[in-house]
Amino acid sequence: MQREYNQACDWFGNLGSTIPRELPMPPKVISAASLPSRPNTSMGDLKDMIDGFYRQLEYYNESIQPFLVVYNATRRSDFEDQLTYLGPFLLVLALALRITKVTGEIKLARAADFNTTGSPQAHVKQG
Repeated sequence: MQREYNQACDWFGNLGSTIPRELPMPPKVISAASLPSRPNTSMGDLKDMIDGFYRQLEYYNESIQPFLVVYNATRRSDFEDQLTYLGPFLLVLALALRITKVTGEIKLARAADFNTTGSPQAHVKQG
């Protein structure tokens, strides 16, 4: 009788090394096959405790399924990750092109004023 209690106690102690202490992100299904082998017991209360553990394990695995569906649906894709990294560079490139265009238009307008009036100061107001 004491031997069966000791085996059950050792088994529960070994579960601590197989089951994570904190919930990993994303949570993973814990397979009963990955756990240490179930101890052989003839006592009803030990069987109930071990069966209760396996029921709780099934409840855990069932409860994380909807979470996994939502987690996978809301995870960023590779394309979104690439846009996150490339977005600032594209913005800088667009601004540089815009500034270059406006600067070129101003220089072109000044050159046109110089060619028509002969003086670069013709467009400045005399005050």
